[in-house]
Amino acid sequence: MGHVGAKLSAAVGPETPVPADGRLSRSTANWELPPWVDDGFERDEMAARCESVQAWPFLRTGVAPREGQRLYMNIHYAHDGSHPYTYLYRGLWEGRAVAVKVVECRQDSREAREALNEAVLTEGLDCPHLVKTLRHALQCDSLDQECTFWLVQQLCTHGTLIQAAEAGLLREERSLVAAPDMGAVLRTLREVAAGMAFLHGCGILHRDLTGHNVLLDEAEPSTSDRRGFTCRLADFGMARLAQLQSISTGSFGTVTHMSPELLVDGKLSPAADVWSFGILCWEAYSGIRAFAGLPLPNIIYRVTSGSGRLELPSDAPAGFKALVEACLNTDRHQRPDFPSVLSTLDCLLAQEEG
Repeated sequence: MGHVGAKLSAAVGPETPVPADGRLSRSTANWELPPWVDDGFERDEMAARCESVQAWPFLRTGVAPREGQRLYMNIHYAHDGSHPYTYLYRGLWEGRAVAVKVVECRQDSREAREALNEAVLTEGLDCPHLVKTLRHALQCDSLDQECTFWLVQQLCTHGTLIQAAEAGLLREERSLVAAPDMGAVLRTLREVAAGMAFLHGCGILHRDLTGHNVLLDEAEPSTSDRRGFTCRLADFGMARLAQLQSISTGSFGTVTHMSPELLVDGKLSPAADVWSFGILCWEAYSGIRAFAGLPLPNIIYRVTSGSGRLELPSDAPAGFKALVEACLNTDRHQRPDFPSVLSTLDCLLAQEEG
């Protein structure tokens, strides 16, 4: 992080009392104000003046000051027995609403590598269909090998693409029982493809392109987009620089969206992202998750053997169906690249809306 003095401020509601020692129990908000945070007033005054508590980037805590502000919390356990925590909560940075991702883990853990990877690859990227990383910070404890990453990112307020698809927001009259709204489907997928074309143009592979990692943000007020949202790609912890035609990797993304060659021999290439996009197309049109309810071994077998290929219904628009089939070609060399996908979607959208 270039500017240590940059502040993150998170509002703490008056309904959440802060004890004199600055600590809240895990059963309430689970927030702790470290002793080195000084806002110009004593701890006993903080109980009455907790509307705006300054949280510095090197603050060693990973939780939201108030339960109602937390957007997401994921607790998992690493193989070495340590307890990495990932929290995402709402805050303010330089006067704007932001999402603050905090990762607490061991310095040598996969979580540490992914958090640093996401910060390094995405800070400075400027594309309307990527979630912007505005600032990042890192604190390491040389004694216990623990580290804390802060990623200050653009806040997206309309959920995820898979949530929208399952809620019927990409269907006529926004009803699950209605037919797909092809204008909404194509416009949504075009935004995802534009983000992916930008990434690949920068030599970056996403490696985990799923409906969970496409966030929806408020559409610009000046647009006539009836969806009311725009798509931004997120979660670049698994991303890699594509310096070779293919990369051997032991790390995986989400199995339901992984290509056959990635499952079989771990070979990663831009075409693997295109396969994931094909799965995303199927989900956006169908309104359901790919391979829902199937155990992972069954999914892997169906994808690698070709016995359980995802197919759109026969009445799906021919051009769109051909695009999905091309993206899901089992021969990665036969899949289109994202500039071609984007061009095809532009043509299909022009036909749909013209």
